Amino acid sequence: MINLHLPEPDQKYCVYCHRENALKGELIHFPHKSCESVVYLTNDRVIEPFSIWLYTCRWCRGADTRWKRKSAKK
Repeated sequence: MINLHLPEPDQKYCVYCHRENALKGELIHFPHKSCESVVYLTNDRVIEPFSIWLYTCRWCRGADTRWKRKSAKK
């Protein structure tokens, strides 16, 4: 279920490199924060809407920014 006030977990780590320092977190709601019913996929599978905290470290955020700048120049 979607929980707009989901508390942050005790154990935090980067979703890309698993570092545990200099983290920036974001609360993600799938598929959307206003969704309250189940989601049906094309192959008759059912997905319950959910909320999750995702964290990225400073190094991975910097790498992502460099990649975006480099790809924008092309």
